[in-house]
Amino acid sequence: MKIEKLKILYVDDEASNISVFKTVFNRHYHILTAQSAAKGLKILEQHPIRLIITDQRMPNMSGIEFLKQAKQKWPDIKSILLTGYADIEVIKEAINDIGIFRYINKPFDFREMKSTIDGALQLYQLDIDKNKASIVLKEKANKFHNIFKFINDVFIRVDNDGFIEMISPSVYELFGYKPEEVIGKGLKVFMNEKDRNNGLLQIKETGSSNNFETDLYTKDNSLLHVLINSRMQRDEDGIFLGIEYLIRDVTAFKLQQNTLAEHELKLKRFLDNAPVGIALNNMQGKFIEVNREFSRFTGYSVNELNNLSYWDLTPDEYHAQEQIQFDSLEKNNAFGSYDKEYIHKNGHRYPVLLNRVKINGKNGEALIWSAVQDITKQKKAEGTIEIKKAITLLESKNKELEQFAYIVSHDLQAPLNTISSFVGLLEEECKDKLGDNADIYLNFIRQSTKRMKSLITGLLEYSTIGSKRTLEKVNCNELLSLIEDDLQVLIHEKGAVVTCEGLPEIQAYPTEMKQLFQNLIGNALKYSQPDVFPIIHISAKKQDDGWLFKFKDNGIGIDEKFKEEIFIIFQRLHNKEDYEGDGIGLAHCKKIVELHKGEIWVEPNPNTGSVFYFTIKTN
Repeated sequence: MKIEKLKILYVDDEASNISVFKTVFNRHYHILTAQSAAKGLKILEQHPIRLIITDQRMPNMSGIEFLKQAKQKWPDIKSILLTGYADIEVIKEAINDIGIFRYINKPFDFREMKSTIDGALQLYQLDIDKNKASIVLKEKANKFHNIFKFINDVFIRVDNDGFIEMISPSVYELFGYKPEEVIGKGLKVFMNEKDRNNGLLQIKETGSSNNFETDLYTKDNSLLHVLINSRMQRDEDGIFLGIEYLIRDVTAFKLQQNTLAEHELKLKRFLDNAPVGIALNNMQGKFIEVNREFSRFTGYSVNELNNLSYWDLTPDEYHAQEQIQFDSLEKNNAFGSYDKEYIHKNGHRYPVLLNRVKINGKNGEALIWSAVQDITKQKKAEGTIEIKKAITLLESKNKELEQFAYIVSHDLQAPLNTISSFVGLLEEECKDKLGDNADIYLNFIRQSTKRMKSLITGLLEYSTIGSKRTLEKVNCNELLSLIEDDLQVLIHEKGAVVTCEGLPEIQAYPTEMKQLFQNLIGNALKYSQPDVFPIIHISAKKQDDGWLFKFKDNGIGIDEKFKEEIFIIFQRLHNKEDYEGDGIGLAHCKKIVELHKGEIWVEPNPNTGSVFYFTIKTN
């Protein structure tokens, strides 16, 4: 091995020894010298030394003491100890204690010294190369481990004999096996013979298998519905090494697809049977969706309306007034009740009462929900006074419809987070792996979530407020558990901790209580401080006529001057760019609490969090 001309420090208190050593070895190495240990330490601070050769017996500080100090700061440096005394025990202790490469008795043979120096420098280089290789391997291992640690999919590699040689730790979460339980075994622990043969046949024909859908067995013999992607592994010479599999549990995904389809059907039935006309438009007025009642009083079929615009139904003289309403919509996100006329398909005009609210669609585009009521009969049947009275009744009802529409725009976002996260994970982690079928699945989800049919529960909840209902026993601990399940994705993303104490079982309206809890917890998660994990603590205290609930968080807090304003519908304290939402959550909370004959208030505390209180009357 060719030795580079590297820096060596020679320390000796005798000047003649230094002169001789430097003369002999300076042509082979870059020699730096010092006549004391103290001077040697200074040289070490200034130069990248690879080898120290030092005399043992020196005044003030011995060679061993010098090497101890040097090794503490530069542990990779190799060292040779020169001694003219037979102090073997001290030398042995130094070799074990500070790792001296070798000791040489004085006077030394220069050829022996040259050989020893070369050996020490070679060992130094080997250690450096080993450390570099170890760092590279450790970095690769850490990356591999981190990938395994944070993915829910199961990665399996089998050798060319079909035996599992590597498997990710996630196999325990999905299948109940510890990795060591299945390494060395065949895929038959998960898959029946027919599916194994079908998958292998496809891999042999194409070199890979994309989105192979099947059921796999867990350790307790239950079944998981999965998608499997696999590919054949070969070396540089094309020799078959084995197969890699990526397995994803889509059991919940399938269930959510079925649930979305059910919600879509239920919401369609609800909208079609609603007693008022309901329409969804884009900001240019084009109809996106209408219900049966809207189709009935306009005279157009649903398909015909989907090819028309809002302006096709509006007389020209209303355009200026419409612009005022649209300005209000842009500013306040809502307008109405608004009395105007529509043009029927047959050309005649008739009066309608209109309420509108602006919402954000799946892709962030602005949309308009409209609740429209044909008031022709009221106009004809009643005189001027009676018409005003009828309008006041309709305005009251439409306020309810307005609230109903706001819940669509607000509460739709929370239950869709889980679905959106699944789509995000599929796109980010497996964009180039899932193949053409994945696009079909993802498109199905996008279409379903875009239509927001999963909000049927929220829509029905709000529509029943103020109508017939029955008080039931509500276990608040169980209620909180259900909400944590609904918000699990957001809680995980925020790193939030939700705790509780003293939550009771009370007589209440279950649906409304769930929405009340969910809105308060959702706000605490939304308005958390940057880089601070949200902590939400919920407690309750018995009172003479009911219960006092307390929701405490460590978020951004609320200014004292806004403590009343936040409960007014559409009142927002922050820009949508900073915090999304339409400002209706706390207004809804207030209505639910008042439904239970209670009160709700907040103790503002900017920058350190908020404490929300509300009472529920039980007497």
